[in-house]
Amino acid sequence: MGQSQMEVANKVFEQAAAENITVVAASGDQGGLDGESSPTVNFPASDPYVLAVGGTSLYYDNPYQQTAWGGYYDGTTFGSGGGFSANFSRPYFQAGPPGINSTMRGLARRCMVANPETGVLVVTDGTERQIGGGTSVGAPIWSASLHSSTSSTTGRLAS
Repeated sequence: MGQSQMEVANKVFEQAAAENITVVAASGDQGGLDGESSPTVNFPASDPYVLAVGGTSLYYDNPYQQTAWGGYYDGTTFGSGGGFSANFSRPYFQAGPPGINSTMRGLARRCMVANPETGVLVVTDGTERQIGGGTSVGAPIWSASLHSSTSSTTGRLAS
């Protein structure tokens, strides 16, 4: 996506935020390199007006254990996308934590189970279909959670 297209989308996301609409996007499933030779992050998750959802792995080891999802296999990164935007400055609400020296927008802001090996069961019409994974599974789960949380309030809960 070109810079001018990102700027137009950014204005749309900014307007949504002004109207208390939370836009949720997956951070991507190809890790920090996302198929590139240097670290990168995906748009629209990198936009400061979008809630970026990354991925975790969930294992049962009495009790459940949750870890960041990702790794490196056969010359390619995989797992939750994340890092710092090359296009958007760090918003005021990301000031700190200590030791992070980037002046650019960091993501992911929230995480949900996304590892296909430990993913979620997909059921349609009452029939189990498959175990699904990826941050594209986590993003709508977060969106539904936000909708449920805001159904009795009038404010925007996350960004």
